[in-house]
Amino acid sequence: NPSHWLGENGKAVIIGKEEEDLKNEKFNLNKFNLLASDRIALNRSLPDVRMDGCRRKHHPKLLPSTSIIIVFHNEAWSTLLRTVHSIIRTSPEPLIQEILLVDDASERGKQLEEYVATLPVSVKVLRTGKRSGLIRARLIGAKEAKGDVLTFLDAHCECTKGWLEPLLSRIVEDRTRVVCPIIDVISDENFEYIPASDMTWGGFNWKLNFRWYREVWDRYRVPQRELDRRKNDRTLPVRTPTMAGGLFSIDRQYFELLGKYDEGMDIWGGENLEMKLIPVLNNSGEEWFEPSFSALAVSV
Repeated sequence: NPSHWLGENGKAVIIGKEEEDLKNEKFNLNKFNLLASDRIALNRSLPDVRMDGCRRKHHPKLLPSTSIIIVFHNEAWSTLLRTVHSIIRTSPEPLIQEILLVDDASERGKQLEEYVATLPVSVKVLRTGKRSGLIRARLIGAKEAKGDVLTFLDAHCECTKGWLEPLLSRIVEDRTRVVCPIIDVISDENFEYIPASDMTWGGFNWKLNFRWYREVWDRYRVPQRELDRRKNDRTLPVRTPTMAGGLFSIDRQYFELLGKYDEGMDIWGGENLEMKLIPVLNNSGEEWFEPSFSALAVSV
């Protein structure tokens, strides 16, 4: 795309004061600047912020295929399709078994089937028929999936170069790994791409509330034992107690072996801890990976 296009290379889109009322009106629809999103190309570019060591890493030539499962409910057209286009643009085509878009009873009358039929990879639209909530909708996608690995993503993400191969590589080495990317930030105010720290990790308190821990907080830095295990090589994965839950990859058969998600869960919340605690009880691991992904779900 031409570099002068709005939002290219992850740049902020500034809405003028003369359109402030329209911006605020649209903001209330999805709780982000929809006016800015609609003016950004669906295939916009993002900078490659990986460390040099990450760029130089070699991954196995034979990697498993993945089914990418995206659940949405009344999602903005531009953010949903930008998610799909970014997956296609940044992923080796042979690794994408399919992209499964699970529509959890949206009410905005948008029809996706004709549009996704024009895309160069297999994209299927599944509809729940009635409001099911995130977890049961994800299970519908998982049941339909044919790929070796399930990759769950939010409906408002943008992938950056080299995001997929590292996740699949870790699962090739050990199929009991639950692998997450680092989640960068896309501003809900202006859609600026903001890289996150590779030393951010996820934890929870005894009320089972998830929270982020960042290296700037001395008390909550990545433990020294983990730094020692990695021999201070920041291109290696960080083991983390839990995950945010929106973005991760897991071997499909292992997901089924663990019993999948609990179907009694409504909407969202708690499933991220379930996907951590069950693997731990089965003596497997969970890892946080390289800075290779961005998500609008985390705003500044």
